Amino acid sequence: IVYLGLDIYLSLLVSTEAAKKYDIAMNNAGAKKFADTGLGNDHDEDGFMTKYMIWEELVWKYLNVDNVTLKPKESKYTISIVPNTSIPTNIRRPTSSNIKLYKKIVTTPENYDRYMMHLEFDIKESNMTYVAGNALAIYPYNDTNDTINFIN
Repeated sequence: IVYLGLDIYLSLLVSTEAAKKYDIAMNNAGAKKFADTGLGNDHDEDGFMTKYMIWEELVWKYLNVDNVTLKPKESKYTISIVPNTSIPTNIRRPTSSNIKLYKKIVTTPENYDRYMMHLEFDIKESNMTYVAGNALAIYPYNDTNDTINFIN
């Protein structure tokens, strides 16, 4: 079992609780453990990939796999470029709703190679619902006149 996450979610100890509980459940069900549970943290110096690569190496060794090469499957789809086609000019955002940003926390140090944030939104007055696991798409909105003035 490997957990890849961020230490900003309360603490790495709390945010890895699911991986630890899953590890215990698998053990109780009789699973054979061949490697320690990997707990990767994206705020580590090398990100979470270092811990993942160490864990992955143990998995391949246990499975007696010497040379791991992952080959992409053949695509089911083909892509064609059609000249002189027009693009949609009135793309509507699906079920759009204006919601307020409640909290913004920058989760990476100042000189980190990426800029990551934790955002919380107030959806009380939006007729939206949220359950754990849902995703929120953020579509920017710009006033049409302001946009045209900016382009010109």
